[in-house]
Amino acid sequence: MRNTLVALSLCSLLAACAHHDDVRPSENNTHYVAVNSQQKEEGGREAMKQAKHYCESIKKQMYVINEEVVYQGSTPESEYLSNLKTADIVSNVGTVLWIFGDGRVDDAGGIAAITGESVKASMGKPYITKMHFKCD
Repeated sequence: MRNTLVALSLCSLLAACAHHDDVRPSENNTHYVAVNSQQKEEGGREAMKQAKHYCESIKKQMYVINEEVVYQGSTPESEYLSNLKTADIVSNVGTVLWIFGDGRVDDAGGIAAITGESVKASMGKPYITKMHFKCD
């Protein structure tokens, strides 16, 4: 059991150190990062975070050259956003019922919360944020 805890702790620590996995460095100092995300804003924040961390790791300042967000889902974007919002509502209401429910309501709330999160996870990450940046 102790070895398992040590292994899990080590994996968590190593994963925490990898803050710019999606960065593709180049020789001409114009680097590239592409991040998939479930929501537009989420991808932009993650791309910025990775680019900044990459530049900080080489002791330089990060400057964005350009950024583009593309939706590449299998359903129309408006339908995807509607389904995502519905799944989010089901998950949030389920969580509230799970926590504050009495008797059978808390069981139903737990099922709704888990179902909402499962649906969101199954919807994938159809937004791709592409960013070119420099480190100076």
